[in-house]
Amino acid sequence: MKKSLYLGALALLTLASCASEETVEAPKGNAIDFGKAFINNSTRGGEELTLDNLTDFNVYGYMSDFSGVLFNGQTVSKGDAGWTYLNTQYWTPNMAYAFAAITPAAGAEFTVPASGAVPTTGEFGTINYTNTGTKDLLYATQFQAAVTPEVNTWPTVNFTFSHLLSRVMITLNNKMTSPDGSFTVSNVKISGGYKTGSINFANVAEGADKAAWTVAENAETDVYNYAMPTTDVTNKEGSNSISSDVFFFIPVSGTYTVEFDVIEKIGGVALPVAHKKAVLTIDLQRGYSYNLVADLNEQNIPETSPKPIEFNVVDVNNWNEGTVPF
Repeated sequence: MKKSLYLGALALLTLASCASEETVEAPKGNAIDFGKAFINNSTRGGEELTLDNLTDFNVYGYMSDFSGVLFNGQTVSKGDAGWTYLNTQYWTPNMAYAFAAITPAAGAEFTVPASGAVPTTGEFGTINYTNTGTKDLLYATQFQAAVTPEVNTWPTVNFTFSHLLSRVMITLNNKMTSPDGSFTVSNVKISGGYKTGSINFANVAEGADKAAWTVAENAETDVYNYAMPTTDVTNKEGSNSISSDVFFFIPVSGTYTVEFDVIEKIGGVALPVAHKKAVLTIDLQRGYSYNLVADLNEQNIPETSPKPIEFNVVDVNNWNEGTVPF
């Protein structure tokens, strides 16, 4: 009977946020300045964006009403002089402002209502997104209340970015009982990740603290081929686990299939390759990193149920009689 692989429950990691409490001086004059950018829920590894490697973002800005467009996907880049952009825009007294920022812009289409007063807090707009699985996606908003002509000072627009996707990796542990047991894996993949989705920040369900992604019922899904170390995974301390690279998923509840090939080795002798497969129903959430963990051993690596080597004592031979004269 073919053995099924059990993947342990997803390790749902709440990611540490970067500190964003920093005093910022108001820019000179009334130019709209994007002087600071932060990223919360930051992660490590793969190609996720961090404060250190973030080099540009696209900004959308509205004055008083969504029809008052100041920025429509304007690129803001980091250089020696800080965050700068072309075609400088200026503050207008007695006007409220709303800003949204997205990075990277590739695959993301940001839209807002044609009219209506800009919001003063929270999230706004809609993003339609085509996911490649290899890129992080960040989003941020910032608001500025109306300033009277008498005050005539405006702060820098500071963005704190959040991750909009889920990050998924795979970890395999050697739990073999044989002291010389090891394995190698290859052809690791996860299927079921959605290629396209949308998130409407104005469409927040009652009781929810933030908007959720949606996908069409017949939306096309993708297969992500994971890179995994090719070295032998032993059950010795320090080399008894391997982890994959990461892919980014549009975070929705769905069915995902994990597959890989594994070769079990006992004392260096390689056994026939076994193909392992596990089907998981996962409710992915944006801004979370997931680690799919499986323990591999002599019972669940082979394709068929192995019979353990057992020992028994059936008899003890009697002494032979012998006579030695002296």
